[in-house]
Amino acid sequence: MTKLQAHPLAEKFLALTDEQYVSLRESIALVGQVTPIYTFDGKILDGRHRYKACLELGIEPKFYALPKGADPVFWVISLNVEGRKMTPSVAAMYASDPVFYAYYAARAHTRMSEGAKGEGVGKDSLPSKGQARDEAAASLGVSGRYVDMGRRIRKEAPEMVDKILAGEVSVIEVDRELKHRAAAKRVAKKGAKQDERKRQEEPREVAVFLEAMSAFYKATKEAVKVAQWGKFSPEAKKFTIRQLDQVSANIEELKEALQTDG
Repeated sequence: MTKLQAHPLAEKFLALTDEQYVSLRESIALVGQVTPIYTFDGKILDGRHRYKACLELGIEPKFYALPKGADPVFWVISLNVEGRKMTPSVAAMYASDPVFYAYYAARAHTRMSEGAKGEGVGKDSLPSKGQARDEAAASLGVSGRYVDMGRRIRKEAPEMVDKILAGEVSVIEVDRELKHRAAAKRVAKKGAKQDERKRQEEPREVAVFLEAMSAFYKATKEAVKVAQWGKFSPEAKKFTIRQLDQVSANIEELKEALQTDG
């Protein structure tokens, strides 16, 4: 017998833990396979663990093939999501799944269209925002805010989806972390802009300082030339002027280097 593969929709749900699987297999060994294995297009839509247990136990699996034209998304949601007891976080992640979300969007559109048609309202009057979110939220018994958080998590932190579905962390905790990351990123971006602005302003500030120092030493040199030195020798006056000239030359070199770097 050719071994059946799981349908992609079936794999949207976490595999059973080892403990859960052992319990399922023991139940089937004791009372047999009670629930059929649902298939679509020759693949297992629901019941991949029951199928595995039956093969291991040597029991002939019982199947239910979806009728032609059936909507597999409707079936997998009906069998695994709606009406099942789950935490708000888990419900939010299923409601925000792209495939399931699209299903609820279509269902909301159909519901709204039929309602508007019955009341003689044009389609332009139909609500345009939040239809899919509200439909999904109502169907899974969770708030629209949770669905929004789930969609954000799937987009910004997809690696956390399975952890939320496994009950290791809540959507509120992950959403809070994402907000902290966004805030930190904004602060870092603002700091980078400030650093860049400071980097651009520093050369100008240095240039202004060098100009001031150059003017100061030139003025000092002129003052030395006309000053009365009294008991100091002419050589001391010449030495002082040479030192001032050297400092002025150094300042000019710094100004040239600054212009070259800019």
